[in-house]
Amino acid sequence: MDQIKSPHTRMVLLTLTAVVALYLLYFAGLGRNPLVDPDEPIYGQFVKEMVKTGDWLTPHNSLGLGFDKPPLFYWLSSICVKAAGLTEGAIRMPSAIFAVLILLGVYLLASYDFGKRAGVLAAAVMGTSLLQIIMSHAAATDEIMVGCMVAALYAYRRWIDSDYPKRLLWMAICGLATGLGMLAKGPVVPLLLLLTFIAHLVWTRQLVKLRSLDALLAILIFMIVGLPWYIAMWVMHGKAFVMQFIIGHNLARFVQPLHKSQASHWYSHFNNIGFLLLFLFPWNAFLLQSIRSQWKANTGAKLCICWLAIVLVFFSISKTQNFTYTLPVFPVCAILIGTFLSKIETSDALRRSAKIGIVIGCVFSLLLAIGLIITVSRKFPDAMQLAELTAIVLVLVFLAPAVGMLRHQDTEATGLRRAPWMMTAGMIAFSMLAINALLPQVSGFLSSKQVAQRILTLPKAQIVSYKLWRPGLLYYLNIKPNDLDNTEDVARLAAENKPTLFICKDKEKQFVEPYCPMKVYEYGNLVVYGNSSFMNAK
Repeated sequence: MDQIKSPHTRMVLLTLTAVVALYLLYFAGLGRNPLVDPDEPIYGQFVKEMVKTGDWLTPHNSLGLGFDKPPLFYWLSSICVKAAGLTEGAIRMPSAIFAVLILLGVYLLASYDFGKRAGVLAAAVMGTSLLQIIMSHAAATDEIMVGCMVAALYAYRRWIDSDYPKRLLWMAICGLATGLGMLAKGPVVPLLLLLTFIAHLVWTRQLVKLRSLDALLAILIFMIVGLPWYIAMWVMHGKAFVMQFIIGHNLARFVQPLHKSQASHWYSHFNNIGFLLLFLFPWNAFLLQSIRSQWKANTGAKLCICWLAIVLVFFSISKTQNFTYTLPVFPVCAILIGTFLSKIETSDALRRSAKIGIVIGCVFSLLLAIGLIITVSRKFPDAMQLAELTAIVLVLVFLAPAVGMLRHQDTEATGLRRAPWMMTAGMIAFSMLAINALLPQVSGFLSSKQVAQRILTLPKAQIVSYKLWRPGLLYYLNIKPNDLDNTEDVARLAAENKPTLFICKDKEKQFVEPYCPMKVYEYGNLVVYGNSSFMNAK
């Protein structure tokens, strides 16, 4: 016991525990599940083509140019594919790696202003938030973007307090991180960072610092890192790049909904608040009291509030709404919550707030568990047993610390001190169960891989789809099915003397089945039919 109590031994044990926790959260099962439609296969196709053709400058898929996102994710993912092969895990690896780097940035930011205990708790909050877990396992640009943003925020925060020559170093890092962020997501990254820096400097009455040489250095480095690819695309592709990327995927998304289902209503401007409160689980129960208790604590807290307000307002004004747009505010929410949890032993008021948060969390986790069971029972009945087990784990995330708090009524601080770590352990268990057990059971409804692999074993045939947007078919089949949107075309192709396979959703099969006498395969919510020529060929 004396050896365990020694500082060196404790540090080794804590480090090993952290490494195991990070592996279980982000890397275990990273490639277990197929790419999920629609977004993951789109990014995966860009990576596949980049590795196949050797053209690492212009993003493209087998259908032509594609300026959906800047290339940083594709570059990093292609490096992983080159090293480990074309697998789902390799394509997603940059997201998992940057998830870990985000935790490091959150720790550094929180520790600088609030102490190491707050830093550790903030990293635990960020690391086990529901959306962070989801996006760390996704082939998407979001984790890389947020990682660059956190690095820029930390460098800016250190610049505020530094003297020369360190001021130049921190601004150089800030410019580098901002430039990389622009290569990860687009112009929105430098725009949000600039607005936040200006708001923070105005609030802290230090706006004059923007007139310094180090600020100019940051801008210069940002331009050197972030602009060359944009200039190259404009020179090489001209109007196609401007129309697709600058206008189509940036300006247009802000002024009009990307999808018809996102048609703007007055209440849609509050969607991001709902997304934040849902996907910050389980730490959402402490968010409001954390903001209230910390928002004017010091310069770092004011920076967190500026970032939180500007990002939420910006994406709330945007006509295109997406739950992933809230991920950039998770690091500052984690810092505020981690700081709040680190101080609950210092005041009766904070302890009362923490206890109220745990009670609210118990109710919220119960509702979330019920929602999970209802959803799975309706859409994925075969996965009900796993869904029930996952729901129990969700409830225990808050029920366990609540019971622990009751057991230590005589030493209330002890129960509250242990609560964050019990919640962290609960979310690690939830992550392992959801990713390695529940998700594989429902992947047939979320991915096209199984259907594509079955089609590849069948006799050669023309492949078409009916009212179906599944980029995963292109990724896993290496050809894009011709998509039909009316039954006349279905009838015409079915009658041709050419083997043809028709893919549709289960709810659309009534429009295909009358013309195709043979159901070839069915998995998840997809059905494959063959025409008479396919039957004869088979």
